[in-house]
Amino acid sequence: MRLVIIVAGILLVGCNPAGTSSTKQIASSSNEGSIAEAPSSADVALRAFYAGQDIEFPKASPGPALPASDKVITRIAFGSCQASWKPIPILDQVVADDPDLFIYLGDNIYGDERAGNALMPNLRQQYADLAALPEFRRLREQTPMMAMWDDHDYGLNDGGGDFAFKHFAEKVFLEFWNEPKDSIRRKRDGLYDAKLFGVDGQRVQIIMLDTRFFRSSPLVPTDERGAKGKERYLPSNDPNMTILGDAQWKWFEQQLQEPADIRFIVTSIQVLAADHGWESWREFTPQREKFFTTVEQSGAKGVVIISGDRHVAAFYEKKNSADYSLYEFTSSPLNMSFTNSPDEYDTFQVVDAVGVNNYGLIDVDWQGRKLIMQIKDIDGGVQRELQVPFSKIGL
Repeated sequence: MRLVIIVAGILLVGCNPAGTSSTKQIASSSNEGSIAEAPSSADVALRAFYAGQDIEFPKASPGPALPASDKVITRIAFGSCQASWKPIPILDQVVADDPDLFIYLGDNIYGDERAGNALMPNLRQQYADLAALPEFRRLREQTPMMAMWDDHDYGLNDGGGDFAFKHFAEKVFLEFWNEPKDSIRRKRDGLYDAKLFGVDGQRVQIIMLDTRFFRSSPLVPTDERGAKGKERYLPSNDPNMTILGDAQWKWFEQQLQEPADIRFIVTSIQVLAADHGWESWREFTPQREKFFTTVEQSGAKGVVIISGDRHVAAFYEKKNSADYSLYEFTSSPLNMSFTNSPDEYDTFQVVDAVGVNNYGLIDVDWQGRKLIMQIKDIDGGVQRELQVPFSKIGL
């Protein structure tokens, strides 16, 4: 809260024609002695500040439209965690695989605003740098894309809904990805979105959840920093904490009622991972249980979670109380590898984790009735593969 108040105070100085440092009145004097009321909140002050600025928003090069609503999807690719200050050669391998759709899962740039500058110059510069990378342009120009953010393109490491500049970061995101002017994402808070592709019996739904804009803060800090399972945070049982917020939860429940055969649920942070202390749904125990309950009670079948964030890739499986499993495919990083041999294994993990730069690829084999999930490296090699018969996901 202190950060928000200080920022609001600074911005009000900039907005005040009289140049006074008072946050209690915008116009301190006139011939009539009129006094303008102070903004009702820091957000109101920020909106007024932005309205008075001439801001340049970087944009990605134009790309192909999303597949038609009746297009049968047979291949999707996805990835997360890429820095725009260095090459991302793995994107050329994605181009070579020619997916129907590429999904950016978040941390698509590293644009954290550490200096408290409301105009977020680092965020905008990182987007501009990404737009200029030849390999990104090649992917962009060939492959339809969907995108979600995580903390580093939100603007605050592990940030939640109390981030003062979240509305501006949202605006930068929408402008960069050339979100259509009539998009619902421009008309409501948060970036959550969903799309349907295909025909009856071969319909794919992509549900993208926003785990930043509404998320409760702060996370519960660890009592043993760096210890395995307690690396940064501890789980919270507080029922009042949220990840999605009420409106998005209601929307999510509605989306699960849409007719679809395969549902890919995109969440920037992991859901199934249960044993590490990095940011994930695990830190919000009631919300994680609500996720499982919501999916199960909806009756939705063919559900696969896709996540990023962790700088490792792996597959996870959780047995449902029904007669099928819930799978998660985590893919990270695209060019920010920290180790080639991650020391990580989780209760629900079904393969050894991959630490090298990677992207995810899922082939939907409608004829063979299975998903072929691959973790692929910078040379296009398959690091890990998991084949999931439709029968294992309730179909």
